[in-house]
Amino acid sequence: MPKLIVFRGRTKEAVHDLDPVEQCVIGRGEAATLRIDSPMVSRRHVLVSWKADRDEGCWLAEDLGGTNGFWVDGVQHEEKVLSLGDVLEFGRHVVVFHETGLSRLEDLPTYAGRRSRLDEEESTAHVSREDMQRMVQKAKTRLSTHLRWRGEDRLHELKLGEEKYLVGFTAQCAVRLPGNPLLGKTAAKVFRNFSGRFVIESLSSLAAVRVNGAKVSTEQELKDGDTITVKGHELTFHSALME
Repeated sequence: MPKLIVFRGRTKEAVHDLDPVEQCVIGRGEAATLRIDSPMVSRRHVLVSWKADRDEGCWLAEDLGGTNGFWVDGVQHEEKVLSLGDVLEFGRHVVVFHETGLSRLEDLPTYAGRRSRLDEEESTAHVSREDMQRMVQKAKTRLSTHLRWRGEDRLHELKLGEEKYLVGFTAQCAVRLPGNPLLGKTAAKVFRNFSGRFVIESLSSLAAVRVNGAKVSTEQELKDGDTITVKGHELTFHSALME
């Protein structure tokens, strides 16, 4: 049976098992079946229900008139027939539609703490289309394989795909670190190898690369949570929670 899994960043906040005989309302209100504590989510935002008379039976998500609309995988909808792996987007929160037993998302611990409940009477905060898209992109990046590091002015997160990503001190580097290019313009390269695993390769003797404190001489496979250090700058590698 399918389920809905709520994430904020890489933290799993809630899981709801869907039932064909019951409707599931996603929203901020106390009466919502699956509650998301966010000022960007309306009290009754989206309805998910089983439609036996459509497409030989399907799970359908419908917009209930939420202030910020109903988005799936970057596209706004009035209604959407859900497919496994679809991501319903609510600003900094996402809700993943998945089949029981077919996702490693189920093995992740659910956040046991509680955020302060929002005032039920507060109006839903309106978010511009551009800001919503930026927040959604950041939320989805955190579920994907990515690198995270602190730049000169802010925290950066880079989603990793099939390209080769240079790490160094110039504008040509996908991961640009604060510092002088004289330390070594390009210190390392991150890429997916022939076996499909992400590795880091050291490129400069002037800027030593370490993974979890151990110096990388040639290439090293990266694992979830690994800390990469280049000239005192730290990067964190996160593997995908879902592909």
